[in-house]
Amino acid sequence: MSTVLFIIPCLTNQLPKSWESKIASTPLEPVYDRFLHSSTSHKTKHFTLQDALTEYLQLPDNIAWARCGLHASGIRMRSNNWFKLSLLTKIGVTSLRGHMVQKMAEDFASDFAFAEDSIVTAQGDWFISLKKYNDVISTPIWRARPKDIDSASYGLTGADASYWQEQFNHAHEWLKTYAYNHLRVRQKYEPITDFWPWGNGENHEFKSDVEYSAIFSDNAIVRGVGNSAGLSFFPLRNSTADFSQMVHNHPNICVVDDRLISKVSDDDLLGWLDARSQIANMLLAPTLTAVDQGLITNVIIDTVNGEKFLYNKKFKFVLSRPKFSYSYLPS
Repeated sequence: MSTVLFIIPCLTNQLPKSWESKIASTPLEPVYDRFLHSSTSHKTKHFTLQDALTEYLQLPDNIAWARCGLHASGIRMRSNNWFKLSLLTKIGVTSLRGHMVQKMAEDFASDFAFAEDSIVTAQGDWFISLKKYNDVISTPIWRARPKDIDSASYGLTGADASYWQEQFNHAHEWLKTYAYNHLRVRQKYEPITDFWPWGNGENHEFKSDVEYSAIFSDNAIVRGVGNSAGLSFFPLRNSTADFSQMVHNHPNICVVDDRLISKVSDDDLLGWLDARSQIANMLLAPTLTAVDQGLITNVIIDTVNGEKFLYNKKFKFVLSRPKFSYSYLPS
């Protein structure tokens, strides 16, 4: 029995309140309707991406997320003392193309000496060495809700927390006059208002006894923790075209698609609708075709909104068909 698990944050949760009427009036793609028609709904305790990953991959506490992400990007490090630097709008975490992050990192390092020892990957992941100021505990970005983000503390504790808090408080002011933010505003995107330093920890190698044998994601940190849990790991885009080959090599697959997060954080409704359609047509549709061909038995979508949906062709008679339940951020 083969299973494909999709974890898709911001498909139904953490959406801007101003989007509610447009989402209600925009029909779901037919593929989602087909999926829901033969699905059953099940409650979960997953309200962040970390919640879902922790259960499905049986992750330990205190993971060195940044080191895992560096390894998945082909950069081997001997130290766990690295921050992943996430970019925040007032809504949440956003992402930029690699060359744009590289330019920002260069501009940033010219004003902040502590950032000179940085690594920016081709995919736009930005990592900063803690150097000697490594007695600090950080909060994974998935645990930091927008309403909980405190720019005074940045979720940091420990003897060296005050050093980093001082640096990023200055960085917060730097962003207010950063030229790229003016461009974002002209393009109707939310400006980048802050950084979130996180991802240092103790555990970077751990083997878990999980039912999934491969993880597909464009998020390097997700691929990295999958690898640390003993799964084969692959980038997502264009990797899921041949499901017959995938299932032949890896009977149970975990697919983490987080492309919707940055659309929400940028307050880009049209981009979110387009990305939702891409997920339906490029990922979910070929998966359901593989079910029809007998290659896959179960398909699961975990919305990271306290609910997952299990699709199985054997489910033909149910009292009521499940629907996606949307949750919105306060105005």
